[in-house]
Amino acid sequence: MFKQSMLPTSLSTSFDFDDVYNAVRTKTIGQEDIMKMCMNIDMEGEKSPFVSIVQMLRLAKCCDTTSNGDKKCYWKVRECLISRWKHLLDLPNTSEEVPFYNALPSEFKVLRDSGGSKRVYIDGVFDMLHIGHIQALEDAVKTVREGALVVGVIGDSDATGYKRKPIIDETERATMLSYLPIVSQVITNAPLVMTEEFITTHNIDIVVHSFSDDADFERQKPFFEVPIRLGIFRRISYHPTNSTSEIIKRCVASVTGNSPTRNANPVRPDCVPVPPIGDEATPDSDIRGCIDDFTESIHACSEQHLGYPYNLDIHTEAQDARLLRYSLNNLGDPWVGSNYGMQTRIFEQRVVEFMVRFFGGTIDMDRSTGDWWGAMTTCGTEGNMNALAHALRLHPDAHVYASRATHYSIEKICRNARAPYHVVDTNEFDEIDYENLREHVTECQHPCIVVCNIGTTMRSGVDDLSKVRKVLEEERVSFFIHCDAALAGMLITPETPVLNMCDSMGMSFHKFLGTSMPCGVVLCKRVATKGNFIDYLHSIDTTVGGSRNGFTPLQVWRSLSRHGLIGLRRLADENLKKAKDVLERFHIHGVTAQLQLTTIVFEKPFHNVIKKWQLACTDTIAHIVVMPSTTMESIESFLSDYTQSVPDSDPDKTSS
Repeated sequence: MFKQSMLPTSLSTSFDFDDVYNAVRTKTIGQEDIMKMCMNIDMEGEKSPFVSIVQMLRLAKCCDTTSNGDKKCYWKVRECLISRWKHLLDLPNTSEEVPFYNALPSEFKVLRDSGGSKRVYIDGVFDMLHIGHIQALEDAVKTVREGALVVGVIGDSDATGYKRKPIIDETERATMLSYLPIVSQVITNAPLVMTEEFITTHNIDIVVHSFSDDADFERQKPFFEVPIRLGIFRRISYHPTNSTSEIIKRCVASVTGNSPTRNANPVRPDCVPVPPIGDEATPDSDIRGCIDDFTESIHACSEQHLGYPYNLDIHTEAQDARLLRYSLNNLGDPWVGSNYGMQTRIFEQRVVEFMVRFFGGTIDMDRSTGDWWGAMTTCGTEGNMNALAHALRLHPDAHVYASRATHYSIEKICRNARAPYHVVDTNEFDEIDYENLREHVTECQHPCIVVCNIGTTMRSGVDDLSKVRKVLEEERVSFFIHCDAALAGMLITPETPVLNMCDSMGMSFHKFLGTSMPCGVVLCKRVATKGNFIDYLHSIDTTVGGSRNGFTPLQVWRSLSRHGLIGLRRLADENLKKAKDVLERFHIHGVTAQLQLTTIVFEKPFHNVIKKWQLACTDTIAHIVVMPSTTMESIESFLSDYTQSVPDSDPDKTSS
């Protein structure tokens, strides 16, 4: 309630708070009277929350500063009136040392607001504010002639999951942005994925963002699907002048005196305690803290990753978090339904059908007929195991032949199956020696299972399936050809479709395509795939695993659907071109290297560089695998480390 003695004489004394609020909205009360009333409100009254007072002041356009609080903000109102609203409001119940913003209760906390004909929105983490950020803000506000720039600050938790844990917390980041004259409003805890509700709530007219390249745009596109659909999205220029990650590296280098190095897994074992055996459970706060620290270390590792063939451009959406609440399990054969209901067989079938057609085969998904059968796997090894199991079922006494560059899983599978295993020579590019294969086959009096490679582990060697097939046909032996295309299956487009020249093949999705969990696919000619009916599954036992991941088919289906065949071909061409550009950077830095497909092989560096960049090495060589997520900035940083590194000891060896 207002103190009656303090009311302006020009106003009636018989009204309540709502009457004043409505009067403000209809502009029947002057600014001076409104400010006088706000200075003399009885702050104990239930009908006079402070936030409503400030809303009245904003509606009457008495100020451009807003905040939330309670009755103890009363004296702050007086201060701001005296200072003509030149500074932001401090919050109640805090000391002068605590940033005022911390105690704001609203989900999207507004620090400051001012008018403008158009409201332009840009979001980001804005960690360690630098010139690149300022240039982006300037470009954003230039998208309209007269407008207010609204800046959304991604919160600490979202930023940690999306990039890394910010150096500067969201309170300080928001406060620094609010002091920039170009910024009209700051919204914290802004969502990564923009919604129509968010746009409407904040009266956003235009949404802008910058991207380092087209691949970066595609990676972040899901965040901006709504403004793109609404036709209010604008892409602004990217300024590579600086980045927060580069500033962090320079800070570390200035302290250590050299390039920063980081162990591939910096979390110490003592930081992850064994779950308690006694009655006392570990507090949730300790569990979250442990996982948060681990998440930060994993993100750091992702920024220094070059040696393993994994595409780290992984797209996740809000749908994924909801689906992870369910036990998705594709029990048994993908094409024979189980009694278990929480499964994703239909998505798995669609993925298999796409891949069969991608590699030139035929399949009738609805009737489970056609030349080929397929299933999703957890990794390339499982694909090889599934294929060789079917091959050995057809040819129980067969001998297995593979080049010395073949993946180690083949020898392991043969050892476990007690199948004779023969190693065939290769050339300098890891391609199988066809004449040496002929020599082996000539001596064999049994059916032959030959494993061919489309992309060997260390050099991305590719075997010519037509030449292998010609050798086997000329030697007049029964044979089964399995093709291991774990990495490079999507990178090559042979004249003759792959499935016309082999009997089975396996490929990984988490490598070139990029998924948050390892997964792949195995394809086999239908004649080779038979299994027993398991009554309690109500399905056929044709796969290596009984319980099979039901989440990865959703991720892969979504990715394949977004790319399509043309998009995948384009992505492959772009990646092959990028690999050539990377090789050129090696040569510019004076580093001798050899390129095959997207794998660059060079002399093995010192241990500190191997550990920092997580390089795969063998004997005297190492390699990096150029993936869609590989950036030229990381290549330059690696080459700087490589050319300036000095000998060091290998702790993994000295500790043993």
